[in-house]
Amino acid sequence: MEKDFDAIIPAPFGVVGIRTQDDFLVGLELLAEAQAEKASANPFVQNITNQLKQYFHNPKAVFDVP
Repeated sequence: MEKDFDAIIPAPFGVVGIRTQDDFLVGLELLAEAQAEKASANPFVQNITNQLKQYFHNPKAVFDVP
């Protein structure tokens, strides 16, 4: 079963799928299979991807996502 993600980003340990609903993060999923990066035009989703990428570079980074 294929799931729809609002964005897919590479991570040091694989690939992460991001799901949102309205202005809330509702799911992060480590994907078993390599998938192409999927960007989003939605500013809220872009904010999440930016914060996750910062965290991947610095585990002390702070999240402020609802």
